[in-house]
Amino acid sequence: MEYYIDPIAFVAQKSGFESRYVKNLLGLLDEGATIPFISRYRKEMTGSMDEVQVGLGLEIYEQFKELEKRKKYWKVSNNKIN
Repeated sequence: MEYYIDPIAFVAQKSGFESRYVKNLLGLLDEGATIPFISRYRKEMTGSMDEVQVGLGLEIYEQFKELEKRKKYWKVSNNKIN
């Protein structure tokens, strides 16, 4: 049984930030933008998140990516057993 967790919904739910701002934040982070850059120069895209909020979004996004790695590892391991 496979399931999909949307990273935007995951971060939005854990952080309490609006989904539209989380979508923009994750896009900026994936492009390599830094926390100071996002909080200073992309306020219109993130709903005026400050450095602490951007850092929280990044931390939750990293948690999501780690969970996805574990899920893939578990699927591979489970397939080897069967």
